[in-house]
Amino acid sequence: MTSTHFTTGTTITSEWLNDVNDAVYEGNITAEGVQYTPPFTGGVTETVEAKLAQTVSVKDFGAVGDGVTDDTQAIQDADTAASADGKTLFFPDGIYCVSPNGIFMGGASWLGSSRDKSILRAKAVSFSNLSGLVSCQNKDSFTISRLGFDLSTGVFPAGSGNPGNIYWGLSIQLCVGWSVSDCLFTGIQAQCQGLAVDAGADFEIIDNLFYMPVPSGAYNQSCNISYASGVPTGYVFSRNILNGSGLFSNGARGLIANNYVKGWKFGGGLTFGPNAGSSVNTVQGNIVVGQPTSQDINSVWPTGIECWSPYSIIIGNHVENCSGDGIGTGGFAIQIIGNKCLNNGRGNGTTTGVGSGISINSIGVDFEGSQSIVSNNSCLDTQVTPTQNYGIAEYIVGGPAMTRIDYANNKIQGFVTNKQILTSGQRSYKGEQVYETAACNIPSLNAGQSHEEIILMPGVRLGDKPGWGCSFDTRGYSIMPHALTDNVVLTVTNVTSGVKAAPVGQSWTVWAEKAINSSGY
Repeated sequence: MTSTHFTTGTTITSEWLNDVNDAVYEGNITAEGVQYTPPFTGGVTETVEAKLAQTVSVKDFGAVGDGVTDDTQAIQDADTAASADGKTLFFPDGIYCVSPNGIFMGGASWLGSSRDKSILRAKAVSFSNLSGLVSCQNKDSFTISRLGFDLSTGVFPAGSGNPGNIYWGLSIQLCVGWSVSDCLFTGIQAQCQGLAVDAGADFEIIDNLFYMPVPSGAYNQSCNISYASGVPTGYVFSRNILNGSGLFSNGARGLIANNYVKGWKFGGGLTFGPNAGSSVNTVQGNIVVGQPTSQDINSVWPTGIECWSPYSIIIGNHVENCSGDGIGTGGFAIQIIGNKCLNNGRGNGTTTGVGSGISINSIGVDFEGSQSIVSNNSCLDTQVTPTQNYGIAEYIVGGPAMTRIDYANNKIQGFVTNKQILTSGQRSYKGEQVYETAACNIPSLNAGQSHEEIILMPGVRLGDKPGWGCSFDTRGYSIMPHALTDNVVLTVTNVTSGVKAAPVGQSWTVWAEKAINSSGY
């Protein structure tokens, strides 16, 4: 007897068992001699040896996965073999300890049984700067799925300066056409990145969970997409959960959609730029929920969505409970459409008015908000004591004046200081009106005498439709508003036959809106 065939449907009899015992005794049962037929209609019979050789297991090379043994070299050897043969590297259930030397992928795809059972964990020793568990460079068309990357047990010294030292769970540099999906990046600490991406193109980061157990205002990121080796282009970051740490991207032409971000303390929940090359990103349908916190290491109140990426679209997001702004932008021609910003500007829980629903900023010639569109957004503060400083705000901090910004049909409710604050420049308003309040300075007027009240209104232009209200009795006055450049003039005339005394301690409320289908430029 030279081999024994085990096939689907074999009837186990005493004669069959005797044959098996004889084969074992004679040493004739091998993977090469044993046949395997898939239990599917049309399944083709092959040897068990051929079936097992379709994948490479890390345990084929001595990986233990007991959470104690250093499995770094065994995994490295397994990856080398899988990469050479074009096979997938499989990680059975286990906790595989990885030393600071780390593992360098050779191009094979990696697959675990599930992200909470097939785990690569940092050894409980000190790691050196710019190191991590797994690194991949200049490889294309691979996948990493159903694995866990656990940084919780590693020691990661902060280093000096800001950001100081940097470490990672998984680093992918200069790679094209890859995918990371259904993975767990946990135990993220200060100075750590769960997933570090540098340059490359056409990649997907989908359905992953990033978890920082103790959020920190020191440097950290769930995922960092950087441009140190070139601008990453054509990427998708979607359906991920980021708990305690945010996303920072300097990529271009990316789709960042349907992610859930909560409870971070460093930087923005979703941040884009400001660095050259980061542009044309679509930020859509994300839920971003902050928490009252102190300023981070950069002396910044964490913002929900922070976008300095020109020509980007921020659409249909829900941003709530952030310390700073709900949405903050400072890129050319960004469209901010249909977002809900709720109860932001929370500060540290006691400081109020440190953020607005939406802000548009100018910090330099390459990072300013001209030609942006802000439409159909809701900037709401429904708290008993509001913390939202403004519904919509513009700021110039070292950059040029901003022009041609369109505001249309935004809803603003609840604020500490004012509904909105705008800088000088060309503006268009449709639907929601720009308005200001000012003290009334009408002097005593004789019969037929007129006086002009000039109300500063940044963004107003000749041809806008102005309106007014006031806190005093206007009988006996004719009041005509006129929109000019950056102000509205109220011409007040005494139409009685006697003297009208000056109103004392009174105020104006003045608004302006562009005519329908008029840009106002």
